[in-house]
Amino acid sequence: MRNLNLSRLAVTHPAVTLFAIIVALAAGALAYVNLGRAEDPTFTIKRMVVTAVWPGATAEEMQELVAQPIEKRIQELPELDYVRTFSRAGATVLQVQLKDSVRKEAEDVWYQIRKKVGDVRPSLPQGLIGPFFNDEYGDVFSAIYMVTGDGLTRADLKAYAERLRTRLLTVDDAAKVALIGEVDEKVYVEISHRRLATLGISPQAIFDAIGLQNAMTAAGAIQTAADDVQVRVSGDLGNLSALRDLPIQAGQSVIRLGDIAEVKRGYEDPTDYLAFFDGQPTVGVGVAMADGANVVDLGHRLTAEVEAFRAHLPLGVTVTQASDQATSSPTPSTSSSRPSLKPWPSFWWCPSSHWAGGRASSWRCPCLSCSP
Repeated sequence: MRNLNLSRLAVTHPAVTLFAIIVALAAGALAYVNLGRAEDPTFTIKRMVVTAVWPGATAEEMQELVAQPIEKRIQELPELDYVRTFSRAGATVLQVQLKDSVRKEAEDVWYQIRKKVGDVRPSLPQGLIGPFFNDEYGDVFSAIYMVTGDGLTRADLKAYAERLRTRLLTVDDAAKVALIGEVDEKVYVEISHRRLATLGISPQAIFDAIGLQNAMTAAGAIQTAADDVQVRVSGDLGNLSALRDLPIQAGQSVIRLGDIAEVKRGYEDPTDYLAFFDGQPTVGVGVAMADGANVVDLGHRLTAEVEAFRAHLPLGVTVTQASDQATSSPTPSTSSSRPSLKPWPSFWWCPSSHWAGGRASSWRCPCLSCSP
């Protein structure tokens, strides 16, 4: 048997050779057209942050009663490199680092950590809030849209941003759509301790009255031949007026909560951070692309969806694209929340897992230790 000679075969069979060349060129062109495109490659971040809050506890109690039991369970994982713990009064933070050999199986390790910590949760102190897990450090927003409006409150901006987020979630290859800079609303009951002392009412009595009035409990059901009709008790605190009219026992008399306290709606204070765009309050909508997708095609689909959303907005509400990886040319802008002459990077994250900033707008990071 003679040795295989590819050159001889190519010359003696020109039709087969031409066919193979055409097939190779067609396959290469098809692969190039369908090739995923992104500004940054996909990589695995091998760190998770576990946090827990226990109001009133000292740093030693947080370390001994909360951090150490969690550490012992996490240390059972063979993929673990180290655990670094920071404890202070009322809170503890655990940074879990995996070995460099861990690749795509990191998702399975994060699941195992959640399961192991969930197993130890019943033995942790009562009143503990958490533990909470954060392993989503690798999300990079392919596009960021800022919702602004003259005379609109941050609650109104959040409502429009939520509507935009709902529409962008339906776009193909949009893996995650998150709000940036939203501020939660709160209802504040400001009590005068001097007036409470005069009436002989303790603050705990007010807390108990609000909790009992707004408790969600089953009231039973009425069984009929065709169906079971659920019975609900009215009187829940559905608005500020109902809260102001809440009866409070003061000795032998009953008074309204609104007569001894100021009930008002406001925003969370202090907030984690505030977002501004061109010096105006804003709420951003960030879109993260799915792995292996084409950022250019995603940009076209997002543009079409946002244009359709703009057509239904009232006058004065604007949606501006602040950053776009499809063109790699974010819209320039200024912000009054952090004056600086240093150029901002396209995307960067604070080590404490706070969203820190973008070129087109800026946020003040609550840890105050990170800078671009």
